[in-house]
Amino acid sequence: MTELTRLMRRYPREGYMLSSISSTIKWKAFSMLNRLADVRSQTSAEPGIYPPTNYSDSAGDLIWVFCSTIGELNACQPFIKSLELRGQLVLITDRHCYRESYQKHFGNAYVVELTGRTTDGSYLTAQLPPSLFFVCEIPAMPCDAPCRLSYGLLHQAKSVGARVHLVNAWLYDYAPACRMDSLEVRLFRKEYLDSFDSIGVQNENIRSRLIQAGAREERISITGNMKFDSLWDENIRITDETSRPILSYLENSNSPIVVAGCLADIDECYILIDAIRAIRISHPDIRFIIAPRHPENQCFMQSLTEKLEQSGLVYKMKSKLSTADLAGNDLLLLDTFGELKSFYSIATICYVGCNHNVLEPLAFGKPTIVSGEWNPLYPSYPVYQLTRDKKLIMHVDKSEGISRKII
Repeated sequence: MTELTRLMRRYPREGYMLSSISSTIKWKAFSMLNRLADVRSQTSAEPGIYPPTNYSDSAGDLIWVFCSTIGELNACQPFIKSLELRGQLVLITDRHCYRESYQKHFGNAYVVELTGRTTDGSYLTAQLPPSLFFVCEIPAMPCDAPCRLSYGLLHQAKSVGARVHLVNAWLYDYAPACRMDSLEVRLFRKEYLDSFDSIGVQNENIRSRLIQAGAREERISITGNMKFDSLWDENIRITDETSRPILSYLENSNSPIVVAGCLADIDECYILIDAIRAIRISHPDIRFIIAPRHPENQCFMQSLTEKLEQSGLVYKMKSKLSTADLAGNDLLLLDTFGELKSFYSIATICYVGCNHNVLEPLAFGKPTIVSGEWNPLYPSYPVYQLTRDKKLIMHVDKSEGISRKII
């Protein structure tokens, strides 16, 4: 038993203060190591802070909201919208490709792009000190998910008096990406979980695992998956002036429209393209829209467009269109962010990429197809399992199966 542990047991209140001091000392030492690593790698960037696109002069207290990707933003959107009524939103992401999309959804919000460095927290609290900080879905534990949120951001938010909450929590079981991440997990996993004043989780399994990892049981509630809350929001927000005439053109074309969204696996894309090519032979009137999950991934996009070129399909990329001219076009490649929902709304039938959100097309009452082996570690899996059991979606295999269901 350490001296710190003995003191905490004998003097609980004073022990808590000692524990807090101990965490601060650990964090300062860890930050120094990170700064040395930054010096060696000549890294000196600061977080990007982008002001609201819509001016507001009575915003109120600052509310930080961490959404790593557009997926988390969409999943928690009704909740985030409720926060707009309480103060000035500051949307935070660890990616450098979502700013425009976030601003289209929340024009009154600041958008912050993190660098991933331990100094992000001190810089942001000096510029935009929060009264509340919400982490949406991930990471529920440090370095557990496909995103980067340093314990330092939570630590600094707490240091300026913010209350910190985790909502819609899920665990991915990712391994740390580097030595410093491994060290951060070992040193601060308990402190990371202790930073949250409340934790809302999607199911009992996540609750039990967080408690086992050191989270305080009395702070955790099972709230279900927030994606179901979005089912009631059927509003289509079109802020891109190119999208409006394209959607109108497609909707008035009197042609069946197939929208395939959230395509993240290149092999799945190849299977889908083979199916589209076969369908076009017998049904040339069907129009196709396909939306990759990560259009910012240049290697993925190169492989996808090479496959389209080889297929002989005539396609256009949404990002390069300035008008709704889709004449003689077999396929529209939706390589932009935050627009998939609006295209689902005009579809005749939808296809959702493996391990992604089937609720978006189902919310519009669209027949929905999926394929592939869905991963139980993903938060989309319980939703997939439920909707498949209820026969709300159609699971098929290979391009022939996709073709048969679409035709």
